[in-house]
Amino acid sequence: MNYLIRQRKKDKKNEYLFELAYAILRDIDEGYDAQILTQIFEMKMLNLLGLYPVMDRCAICGETEGHFDFSSASDGLVCHRCFERDPYRMHLPENVVKLLRLFYMFRIDRLGEIHVKPETKAWLEKAIDTYYDEKSGLYLKSKKFLRDMSKWSGILEKKDED
Repeated sequence: MNYLIRQRKKDKKNEYLFELAYAILRDIDEGYDAQILTQIFEMKMLNLLGLYPVMDRCAICGETEGHFDFSSASDGLVCHRCFERDPYRMHLPENVVKLLRLFYMFRIDRLGEIHVKPETKAWLEKAIDTYYDEKSGLYLKSKKFLRDMSKWSGILEKKDED
């Protein structure tokens, strides 16, 4: 929600932002995966922050087919033909790249069932966080706190076993 508050301070009125936040919160309330919905929200917020990663083709050569990685340095997807031209790209599993692209491009009102493996969620989080860290200039203490909370569950579960 810090994204929302910061953006609201910049814009006096933004109906899209309100509708997006409402849809995300409604879907969380309806039992959809909160972590995935948060990642969708983060990808949807990029344009509102003035960031426009190239997610429909290779950011370097424009190719639309092939295997892709994601790169903050190239500002979007990088195809296998251009891998050597971007040594900083993130080597991501193909399903993670597809989800990043989907989260950025699809309409939230078309959301269906969400089933994503924990390791895929971790890859998504790493890619999104890296992009935000390198491109947005935002550092949200609340985001770090929430990310750190996931580490606590393992510690708390161990304590309960003792």
